[in-house]
Amino acid sequence: MLAVLMDQGNREFTRWISSVNVEQARALAESLGYRLVTGTSDESWTEVTLRSGRARPALRLVQSAG
Repeated sequence: MLAVLMDQGNREFTRWISSVNVEQARALAESLGYRLVTGTSDESWTEVTLRSGRARPALRLVQSAG
């Protein structure tokens, strides 16, 4: 399922996968240009978010107090 979503070109999506498959999913993600970030998990399941593109910090303009 993750491979299908990556192939469709989704920039970001979150899914629950079996905890034993996280490293396999990470390898697949890296080979297809995605980053995998893990979220909440328990003994059986882990929430993963996959993002494509470069990781850039969100910048914002702030006003000077002076």
